[in-house]
Amino acid sequence: MNKYRSRTDWPVLLISGGLLVAFVLASFINVDFVSNMVNQSFAFAVKYFGGFWQVLFLGTFFIALSLGSQNTATFV
Repeated sequence: MNKYRSRTDWPVLLISGGLLVAFVLASFINVDFVSNMVNQSFAFAVKYFGGFWQVLFLGTFFIALSLGSQNTATFV
């Protein structure tokens, strides 16, 4: 039994990483289209979920950015 066996969930990593790479590539190719899509998505969220949910989503995003940029995890 390998003590240091990887516990990476490869399908999840490939799907989420693939979507992130697709977003970045789309931004490089056509920044106006991506900007328009992000603005439309925010408008949809505000229209159907209200301003409270929009602030909650942005707060969650900034907390995730903050945690992701700090050394808060210990990897064993």
